[in-house]
Amino acid sequence: MPSPNHHPRIRTHLKAVTSKVTNHLHSLFGPSSPQISPTLPKSAHRLAEDLKTAVPAEPPFEGDEWANHEYRHVLRRIHGDHVADGVWICSQCSTDNALVHFTGDHPFKYLVCRACDHVYCRSCSTSDILRGEVLAEEKMKEGVNVSDELVGVVCSNCGLTHRGEMEANCPCGDGVHDDWIRFAIGSNFEYRRDPEACLVGLKLHRAMTGVELNTLLRNARNKLTEQENRVPTSPPNVCINAGGIGLHIV
Repeated sequence: MPSPNHHPRIRTHLKAVTSKVTNHLHSLFGPSSPQISPTLPKSAHRLAEDLKTAVPAEPPFEGDEWANHEYRHVLRRIHGDHVADGVWICSQCSTDNALVHFTGDHPFKYLVCRACDHVYCRSCSTSDILRGEVLAEEKMKEGVNVSDELVGVVCSNCGLTHRGEMEANCPCGDGVHDDWIRFAIGSNFEYRRDPEACLVGLKLHRAMTGVELNTLLRNARNKLTEQENRVPTSPPNVCINAGGIGLHIV
């Protein structure tokens, strides 16, 4: 006579019971599934993938904006067929840097000066595509959702831009604090219509408001300090004139 365990129904029932018991024991004593926290920073691998797969958010440049421009051929030679959405001027070295609005979590990727590696700050100047904190705060007061695609913040440590309101730390490890700059995403129309005129306008505004002058004075002071800190290679020359003895530093 066959064993009861060999009966198909009994065998199926035993498997089901064994499976339930095993799962219950695993839930009690086994390792728990990791919980994804909204405050955990994005991994470096995921950040790299997000930046790689991001595509321009604004419609492609067609060139129609330059149809009646007096210097359209010059603009075409300078900028080609791929015109950015805007420009920002570094407050440290006055270099102009292109602004391109991308899809995804990081609308302008990194805002770091291409010449001196300065991270975008409140003293830098931008065209309309990247509006400053005043407009961003106005949008927040008007009840715009913090996850709205047209507001964001800049990490003051690494320059990575984040769309919406940040709760997690930046992938660089820096936590959200007052030094992070809020911004609102505006229009690229004026810049694309005449990139050179837009850039000149920003530089003139900086000069008129004294920002550019302050930059030049700061650079001059830094050079003077460097010269003063240099140790003279030879003793000063002593010269005698009608007024007495004076020192002439070579």
